[in-house]
Amino acid sequence: MTRRPPWRPLSLLPIVQAFTKGTGVLVETRDISLAGRIISNFPESLTEAQRIPDNLTLLGELAQSPEANIITSWVRGPQTRNPTSRA
Repeated sequence: MTRRPPWRPLSLLPIVQAFTKGTGVLVETRDISLAGRIISNFPESLTEAQRIPDNLTLLGELAQSPEANIITSWVRGPQTRNPTSRA
């Protein structure tokens, strides 16, 4: 199993922070991983300190707002081809 390097998504963050420095623009990061979404949807087995919000749903709601500017650092895994496909 290939795992993405943890630094890749965060490599854009210092650039955005430097660009927005002194502008009053609020820059935040959110975990939208599958693991984070699973954990957020089953809070009954967790302590209060372990619970996390479903950030992808929250970002979806924020995206409906005209004030929102959402920048993603999308990281895709290695490309694999389905051996049964004819493409």
